[in-house]
Amino acid sequence: MRFLLRTAAVIAAACALAMCAALFLAVEHSPRLDRAVVLTPTHIERAKRIVKGQSLRRMQAGSLQSIRLRSEDVDTAANYLAGLYAKGSAHVQLEDGAARFLLSVPLPPAAPLTGYVNVSGRLLQTSDLPRLESVRVGRLPLPDALSNWLLERALDRLRTHPLRPVPLDALRTVRFSRHSMGMIYTWDSALPQQLRASIAGEKDVEQLKPYQTLLADEARAFGRGPVSLAVLLHPMMQLARMRSAHGDAAAENRAALLVLTFHVLGERLSRVVPQAAAWPRPAWQRVTLSGRSDLAKHFMVSAAIAAHADTALADAIGLYKELEDARGGSGFSFDDLAADRAGTRFGEAATRQADALQRRIRPGVQEAQVMPAVTDLPSGMTEAEFLARFGGVGTPAYQAMMQEIERRVNALPMLQ
Repeated sequence: MRFLLRTAAVIAAACALAMCAALFLAVEHSPRLDRAVVLTPTHIERAKRIVKGQSLRRMQAGSLQSIRLRSEDVDTAANYLAGLYAKGSAHVQLEDGAARFLLSVPLPPAAPLTGYVNVSGRLLQTSDLPRLESVRVGRLPLPDALSNWLLERALDRLRTHPLRPVPLDALRTVRFSRHSMGMIYTWDSALPQQLRASIAGEKDVEQLKPYQTLLADEARAFGRGPVSLAVLLHPMMQLARMRSAHGDAAAENRAALLVLTFHVLGERLSRVVPQAAAWPRPAWQRVTLSGRSDLAKHFMVSAAIAAHADTALADAIGLYKELEDARGGSGFSFDDLAADRAGTRFGEAATRQADALQRRIRPGVQEAQVMPAVTDLPSGMTEAEFLARFGGVGTPAYQAMMQEIERRVNALPMLQ
């Protein structure tokens, strides 16, 4: 009996030592990669072209479809997602038949250790989905069998997650070359709905319903408008504050902003949340900022993007919209960019200073508390006018205007 106990103790001690050694090798003091998330209008334009290239209406159920991404876009997307979901950095380098990757992620604050997890390896092309090889976690090499077993478990969790299932089964093949990554997937008419479900799970959907119901009541009370965005912000954020007493303030703010954004745009929430078709629907209203509906739209779209993603994405989309307008739309307008920037900062505060922002939105909140003065900012410029006056994006003249916008936004009472 003593021999068995002694043997068990030795085995337990050996396992503990092995785990300690593995942690020592896996966790490092510094990241091997530290990249800023940089999204430019060019990235947004490429993404838009990729989506447009998928002609959904002409697709037949069961047909094989393909999509191809340039190597730089794969790398940018990987780094963006690493920063968004793990506050880390990533780099992907495509090769013929493989993709090398490096991922650096800080350990969460609640972890017993401090440091970074640096993961490197290769995704090797196969006849269907890629396989991992030569994976290292810090200085700890992982057997290929273990790496791929862990990958399969992670994919299974994504497929069957109770709140956010991801339709990975549609993906059939991934092909790598030095310049691009191609993916072949099976089209299913239910795929768009499955993708929407992966964005908004059941818990998220139930969180949205009270705000949709409240907004329907508010829209009925104020009529078709015009109504100031500030007037609608107060009841929505007050409801978020009430519901935050027993919940997550940042999550409630995100839900309020998403519902309000769709209302300001005049779009149905059911386009992304099918269940909303059965909820009370707010009557159409002309919602304005500084007397303009376009500024309210700029503000709310940027606020929702920043609250649900990050400021880099919101800023890039806002700038892309202005450049696109300059090519033949309403023209390049710094007042629109000011609304974009104010909305971005508001959405950022809605998650990073969730409780404080809820307290600041009081009855009688004024537009000047959430939106800077813009009447003196250049607007409606064609591409030629914009280039003649400012020389393009990034020039000293352009940067001076953006710094002035930032100064005005920083002075807003809601952001103090």
